[in-house]
Amino acid sequence: MSDFISIKIIGIGSSGTSVLNYFSDVGHDIFPERFIVSDENDVAGLQAFVDHCDWLFVIMDVKDLELAKKVANIIEKSKPPKNLLGYQFPITTFLILCTTADDVRLADIPDNFCTWIILPENKIAAIGLTSNELIYRIISVNVSLVMTVNMSEIHSPADVDRIDSLSRRERNYVAGMDIIDVMETIGNFGRAYIGFGTSLDAENNSIQAVKNALQSPLFIENIRYAKKGLLVFVVKSRESVDMMKVIEAAAFLEELMYPEYDWRLLLQVLIDETYCDGVTAFMLATNFDFCNGEDEFRDKFFSGIKIVGIGETGASALDYFGKVADDIFPDRLIISDKDANSQNPFALLATISHFVNGTSWLFVIMDVEDLELAKKVAKIVESSKNLSSAPSYDEFKLPLVTFLILCPTADDVRLADIPDNFGTWVVLPKDKIDAIGLTNDEAIYRVVNMTTSIASLKKNCGNMIGMDFAELPRTIGNFGRACIGFGTSLDAENNSIQAVKKALKSPLFIEDIGKAKKALLVFIGGVDFLNMLEANEASTFLEELMYPEDDWRCLLQVDVDETAADGVTAFIFATNF
Repeated sequence: MSDFISIKIIGIGSSGTSVLNYFSDVGHDIFPERFIVSDENDVAGLQAFVDHCDWLFVIMDVKDLELAKKVANIIEKSKPPKNLLGYQFPITTFLILCTTADDVRLADIPDNFCTWIILPENKIAAIGLTSNELIYRIISVNVSLVMTVNMSEIHSPADVDRIDSLSRRERNYVAGMDIIDVMETIGNFGRAYIGFGTSLDAENNSIQAVKNALQSPLFIENIRYAKKGLLVFVVKSRESVDMMKVIEAAAFLEELMYPEYDWRLLLQVLIDETYCDGVTAFMLATNFDFCNGEDEFRDKFFSGIKIVGIGETGASALDYFGKVADDIFPDRLIISDKDANSQNPFALLATISHFVNGTSWLFVIMDVEDLELAKKVAKIVESSKNLSSAPSYDEFKLPLVTFLILCPTADDVRLADIPDNFGTWVVLPKDKIDAIGLTNDEAIYRVVNMTTSIASLKKNCGNMIGMDFAELPRTIGNFGRACIGFGTSLDAENNSIQAVKKALKSPLFIEDIGKAKKALLVFIGGVDFLNMLEANEASTFLEELMYPEDDWRCLLQVDVDETAADGVTAFIFATNF
């Protein structure tokens, strides 16, 4: 091991023990230095183990978080006096197994966890690996990045240059990096996400491997919010490497990442004869910054999605919501004629104002025959905005308000009486709903469910392409009349474009897309059916049909949902006609 930096592994609890036992079976000679922490009694021995370590991996389950915190404190206190060019070693990477990506205990991870990678068990199962196999794969790829001499021989920048030139010649790399590169890129920048993708494509295999990595179920965050990234290509032989294509693939990824001054992407190419044919891309993204504070805005924005049902139509829809999605849409309020005609003139005002307080996105379900009652509700919502504790963004005062209006036909004359303060309103003609084989309640639920697929309440969907959440008010926020369409395609090729075409031909899409200046395009399907390139092409296809104005805007969202039916479903929400 004298040719390696000092890399050690700690396993915490039963999950960590299981992984280290697996390491003993498959990689004992590569990872000899391992330490198991079964309970608090084992923590005392950590200080000596951590001494002189350069890169420390800690494997744990989120259920062992309290024990892991004690381990992290020991690591922090035991850091050796090895301060290289301003960096304090060891680099510490926590690999955290959890049931799903939205495990609430993840919010309790402290700052001294340095870099931590979330590994949801349901996502691991989706890629056909065991937890042990995946963790071994992650660590083995990372360790192969920094084969170099012992760090104790480096005492100055001159030593770095001397030893770096030596160690690079000894590596079996086409492109490589050193431990300083690693520290500057993936060292102690908080939460991180990883993805693997393999491509056998004879042409553009590097770019396709990157796209497949972005589509990986494990990559559960939007790459555009990452300011640091590591991109590793693994191939069986040098003959498999086309450096021009590798550089093009890196440039493709760079264009997707957050364009900040401290943005950094490291590129690595490894040759490993044990790997499969083609090109495998491994991606690690970290240092997430949700657009200069928009992370907080996003969390607030989507913490308050509420639904108001007006009259019999609204009551029926909310009753259906309670049966099929009570846990997803818990905040619901029914307003009836009785409420409107109460002898207490302030009763309706108080009820709605209290309900709207703290709301970020309000859906109002109604029939056009209840238009007069809905006008009263809209007026109260508008007057309550100034009292709302929900955030405002770019002078847009939340909540967004989306009315779903059932009517006999799209030509109902009463629709002309809808006032400006209705925000955005979607016309749902009953004859068109019948034509697509849904009940009124099913159609309404589907619209709300698909429209809010971009919200954090859908964390079980893995965003392949995500939007800036603050873009929503600018796109579907209070722009008057809107229409929607659904389309599903089982086409083996170009299924995203076919799904968009079918959505535009949907009986519910009752307007001309060529007159719309704002649109939301959402794709949902299983990972085997969705393709990043096709989704982008479909988005471009839709954009070319829309009204070419300066304030034209089309937002794209692609979600992986393994519970979805076969094929790709496109949902279009068009407005600002």
